Amino acid sequence: MGQSSLDDKVYPQADELLSKYGPFAQLWFDTPTRITVEQSKKLLGFVRERQPACIVNSRLGPGGDKEWGDYISLRDNEVPTMPLTRNGETCATINGNWGYNQYDLHYRPAHEIARLLADVVAKNANYLLNIGPDSLGRVPEGSARVLRDIGRWLETNGEAIYETNPTPFASDLDWGAVTARAGRVYFHMFDSPGESLTIRGLNNAASTACFLDDPDAALPVSQKPVQGTRGLLDTTIELGANAPQQMHRVLALDIDGRADVCPETIQQPGGLVTLESLVARNVETGEPMSNEIMVRGAVAKSLQEGHVMEWAFEILEPGTFTVCLECATGRYSDGGGKRVADTSHEVTVEIDGQSIEGTVEEQERLAVRGNAHWPAIRCTIGSVQIEEAGTHTLRLRVRHVHMGKGNGFILRQVRLAAS
Repeated sequence: MGQSSLDDKVYPQADELLSKYGPFAQLWFDTPTRITVEQSKKLLGFVRERQPACIVNSRLGPGGDKEWGDYISLRDNEVPTMPLTRNGETCATINGNWGYNQYDLHYRPAHEIARLLADVVAKNANYLLNIGPDSLGRVPEGSARVLRDIGRWLETNGEAIYETNPTPFASDLDWGAVTARAGRVYFHMFDSPGESLTIRGLNNAASTACFLDDPDAALPVSQKPVQGTRGLLDTTIELGANAPQQMHRVLALDIDGRADVCPETIQQPGGLVTLESLVARNVETGEPMSNEIMVRGAVAKSLQEGHVMEWAFEILEPGTFTVCLECATGRYSDGGGKRVADTSHEVTVEIDGQSIEGTVEEQERLAVRGNAHWPAIRCTIGSVQIEEAGTHTLRLRVRHVHMGKGNGFILRQVRLAAS
């Protein structure tokens, strides 16, 4: 970054803000990628000298990673893949622009923002919502309408958002997100699981459950050991008729103490096993793959040819499983505004002596937990037979990576679905 830009614009403006308007809670930077390490260190020191208590985000420095500032700023509109181990934030906009745009009246619906809010909080992050003004600097009525709807939802469901802990589960649950606090777990139901919901691996004794929008209607709760395991519990909540709603409902389950969940990857009710790429082990180095593919809390870097990843997981109900890969799209879009996903990657999947060679193609495109800005693609590459219950290992070998505008082979997860 040119030093003249810093001297002529950044420092004078920062000095004015920090010296003339009283205590600052936060100063949010969005510096160009070409800013140097030394320039970033000096700018951070400038802020610390004038207001030591002022919080600074990680985009102050090159790459915007954890070594800068007080918390991690993810990329625009991006949700962490797994719960962050340090404070973080997702910044997202209410329509398709960050500032004034007279033609952009496509406001994101309230139910989509509520889902994104729940998912971000479940990943131990803050949600910074951007609102572009109208031509007179006011909040546009379209934005205000969405915010009022969100406010009404929070009046009922805010206890599942504010001052909660992130999800205690090892991977996302397909139907929604999870937040928790001492004595209570909240299940944000983006999709209806049917007339009952079974939670596997929650070790706490559970007593009562209710929807936050109907707290006086207690729902029956039962717990039973999972056959063939040592102490693993299935907790089932009878929901009754539960038609999906646009603004998602939140189910509260009262438990003894803080949520204690089995940390291993286990087969879920219905047969699904989800293997998150961030918890895979690099077979060559023995280190977590997250060291190589994670950027600011999300899977964002391509796998490399020759990578061998490995997961251990628990099968409770053996059978035939379809092997599916889910990959993230890259940061660039095609001419029609559609995010690009690179394909034609070649892989080999190995499990229980079986080997499947496959090519990653875009067979299905889906939103990443309701976030239309960062869709993913899915590809089924074959099926395997698992004969026995117990611990199994899956290895994925990367034979070829096609690197294009989609930033390469960005593997989010491997899914084994009971057929």
